Amino acid sequence: MILLLDNGLIICPFGRRASMILSRILHQQYFTKDKQYKNQHNIVKAKMKYDAMLLACAVDAGASCFYTIDADFKKYDTGFIPILNLDETPIDYIESGGKLFD
Repeated sequence: MILLLDNGLIICPFGRRASMILSRILHQQYFTKDKQYKNQHNIVKAKMKYDAMLLACAVDAGASCFYTIDADFKKYDTGFIPILNLDETPIDYIESGGKLFD
């Protein structure tokens, strides 16, 4: 069950579908991509799992993109979901009073 709060936040569960998406994200990121990035930036597998869980929940909930200020998310392939910085939020959308989670 996905809950949409009045302030525009979405609360979504980590269920079977999200876990399947998570496994695809982690497999692609950890086993098929070059490990040089992880070694250069000292990213541990536990941190990757946490970040990937957030992305998997967003994909499962049907989000059109994922906004973050955490630079570590830029390492993920955007084939699952576009990953944008908060300053990439369309200004006309914000000025019109739109919410990030409409």
